Amino acid sequence: MLCWQIIVRKESAENSLASWTIGLGGTDWLDKLVKQGGAKDLGNISGLFN
Repeated sequence: MLCWQIIVRKESAENSLASWTIGLGGTDWLDKLVKQGGAKDLGNISGLFN
């Protein structure tokens, strides 16, 4: 199964506030939140393809 691992944390923090796995296409709400300025996309800062 293809999916995204979403991790929520403060930009300067090492510890996660929340973490979950979501299927492809399930990040639309998160993309919208970033565009509205309510969240910041830090990019692929860790993971399989780094």
